[in-house]
Amino acid sequence: MKQRIPFFVVSVVIVLAMLLGACAPAAATEAPVASDATEAAVTEAAAAVEPVTIKVVSFLTYSENADGAESKVVEAFQAAHPEITVDFQLLPYADYFTSLKTWVAGGTAPDVASLDLSMLQEMAAAGSLADLTPMVDADGYDLSQYYQ
Repeated sequence: MKQRIPFFVVSVVIVLAMLLGACAPAAATEAPVASDATEAAVTEAAAAVEPVTIKVVSFLTYSENADGAESKVVEAFQAAHPEITVDFQLLPYADYFTSLKTWVAGGTAPDVASLDLSMLQEMAAAGSLADLTPMVDADGYDLSQYYQ
C-alpha cells in the first residue's frame, strides 16, 4: 500500500496539471490595426482567467485515508491554482466502482478518478478514458519508473 501512494500522488498531480493546461485561455492574437482601447480590452480579457470546477473522485483504502494524502494534494493544487475549484469526493471502496460506472453511463463522469488495475482495464476497453499519451509525450515525462 505504501508503495502505491507516491505513484497515486504523482498521477493525480500530473492529471491535475494537464487539466490546468487544458483550462488555460488561448493566447490573444493581435489585429493588424487596433486602437489603444481595443488593445487594452484584449489584454484585460486575456489576463482574466475564467474560474473552472473539476470533479475528482477517489476511494477510501484500508487505512480509510488516515494520512489524508489525497486531500493534501488537492489542497496544494488549489493553493497554486485558485482559479480552479476541485470538487473532491472520497467514497467507500464498496460503493466506489458502482458509482463510477453509473456516472460514466449517465454522461456525468468525473474529470479525474482513481482506478485500480481491473477497473482501469474495464474502463479502457469501454472507451471511457481519455488518452493522455500526447500530453505526457509533449512534456517529456519519463514513465519508465511506473508499471505499464
